[in-house]
Amino acid sequence: MNSSPVTSTYDPKAIANYFLELASSEGKQLTPLQLIKLVYFAHGWYLGLTGEPLIDEPPEAWRYGPVIPSLYHALKDYGNGPITSKITDVEVSVEPLSFTTIEIPPPAERHIQRFLESVWKRYRKLTASQLSLLTHQFDTPWYKTWEEHKAKYVKGVDIPERLIKQHYEELRAKNERGAAETTARA
Repeated sequence: MNSSPVTSTYDPKAIANYFLELASSEGKQLTPLQLIKLVYFAHGWYLGLTGEPLIDEPPEAWRYGPVIPSLYHALKDYGNGPITSKITDVEVSVEPLSFTTIEIPPPAERHIQRFLESVWKRYRKLTASQLSLLTHQFDTPWYKTWEEHKAKYVKGVDIPERLIKQHYEELRAKNERGAAETTARA
């Protein structure tokens, strides 16, 4: 995965729209749960590789896993079904009062696109349930945050960035050790 630092963070919906493009280019459709998890994984890997956040909104620990609230609300009308169009926002003009629906453009920077493509290649074959299970494993950032707050369940508890960063740094180190061991055996 590319580790070029980003100069700013992105709207999670912009990252999601790039994943929708990648899926569409392969003739695939994604469900809201898959897309939310893909954006979460991209954010985590980016934090673990660069030390910088990818998205401008902290993931939250909800009862059934990590959620990016703005993305959840943009996609909730799809339920468990496939997402059939890119994510949009409403732009409001005051003089004269008008509302325009605009598509949120995916990141244009090539190094970010390449990074997202590497995340896509890693996770694209997994179902929504499989992606969700990855986030629910013991000792993941969601698990640690949920365990700390579940007795006083409050929707909207941010998963600390430091936990996400640490988790993905550890995954990266584990992957590098595994690759080194494979090379040594070859």
